[in-house]
Amino acid sequence: MTSDYQPIACGLYDQIELLLMRGGEIEIQQKNGAVTRAQNLSLKIQNGAENLCFLDKGTEICVRLDEIVRLTSEQGSVELTS
Repeated sequence: MTSDYQPIACGLYDQIELLLMRGGEIEIQQKNGAVTRAQNLSLKIQNGAENLCFLDKGTEICVRLDEIVRLTSEQGSVELTS
């Protein structure tokens, strides 16, 4: 289990699910400054932490939700920081 994981609010989780259901490309902005664009994302729980996962050149990449600042797509955006 990941002991330093900080769960996000349930309302934010719901907003993320809706954004993913709408499909299309999503830009992921992380706290460390990294920006990634991906499609076909999914939410997974791994080692007690909620993750946003996608495939990049056949490799699954997962980013912890508490490391994400913002998700943006043509359909809208979700701010994960207060």
